[in-house]
Amino acid sequence: MVLGRMRGVYVKNLDEKLYREIKAEAAKRGLTVSEVVESALEEWLKKRKFDEDKDFLLNNFAFERNEEEIFKDHMGEWIAIEKGRIVAASKHIEELREKLGTVNHRIIFKVERKAGEKRYIGGSSLCVKRS
Repeated sequence: MVLGRMRGVYVKNLDEKLYREIKAEAAKRGLTVSEVVESALEEWLKKRKFDEDKDFLLNNFAFERNEEEIFKDHMGEWIAIEKGRIVAASKHIEELREKLGTVNHRIIFKVERKAGEKRYIGGSSLCVKRS
């Protein structure tokens, strides 16, 4: 399959005033509306990726920073870390899910005892066992 230019892509419910402003500004700069929209979409995707990377780091640093407290206060519980902080803890993962928001990245794991083992279990989850 060869990817190329799409023809006749329409955007529903686009603000008419905004479209006219974009069209006028694009014309001043010698660009097409398609070029401006493509550029804006590419920038949006880059920003989203940056936000995901930032949240990934914040969450992992939050785990490392709070690891001792987590094992002291939450043994046997499921923990969720979002936006660099512990946002929920529960004995049952179903209850934990009900407490979660919509975010780019989160860490969910069960705090258990077993010899200092950290194991990646896919996605954004970290299974932690410690004795």
